[in-house]
Amino acid sequence: MTKRYGGELIFCERDEWGLVEVVETTSSRSLHFGSPVEQSCLYFHAPFTLAHEYQAQLLDLILEADFPIHQLLMLGLGGGSLMSQLLPCLPDTQCTAVELRQTVIEVAHDFFQLPHSPQLHCLAEDAALFVAKDRQQYDVIVMDLYDENGLPPDFTTDTFHQLLFERLNTPSMLLINLWQTTPRLTQPILNFWQQQAKKHPNLELHTHPIHSSQNLILQLLLK
Repeated sequence: MTKRYGGELIFCERDEWGLVEVVETTSSRSLHFGSPVEQSCLYFHAPFTLAHEYQAQLLDLILEADFPIHQLLMLGLGGGSLMSQLLPCLPDTQCTAVELRQTVIEVAHDFFQLPHSPQLHCLAEDAALFVAKDRQQYDVIVMDLYDENGLPPDFTTDTFHQLLFERLNTPSMLLINLWQTTPRLTQPILNFWQQQAKKHPNLELHTHPIHSSQNLILQLLLK
């Protein structure tokens, strides 16, 4: 077996966007996109434990929502760890996951226990194109669109975030995973939503720093 990122490489496939790798150790299995950056992780001894604190924060915020969640949209799937947790917790919610790479969707099912469920619809599509053409209103939208290089610039524009705003139901919640270590990409998103919160009195903005990983969860509540 080939050694990679401190473990054994058990799956490797190259698509038009690069490598998709699954690495296994005696205690865990992790997803990588051609770099040591861990996109998802599954602990064998605790398969229902979210490996990353920022994902646990996202889960808590969703489950604490004080409004019905009928439609949930997740932009960026990775290994599907968060989605796998949400499905049994929200049995009456129809979930849509948009993931650029079909290989990643297959890996999430085959290696990271993402269930095949009529409750879940996975689409292999560019999130920017999907949001531009989609007309569904969502009660919760989760944006977690990092690749091995960080947040792609297409997802930092005012145009993209205005489209996200238009896809929100009333009431609803938008959750965005940001990296505090990349302020050049993070600040335009914060600026956009701060301006929207000033314009719309029914829009609340909250930030949740994740100190263990330098993530920042941006939470928008539309009431």
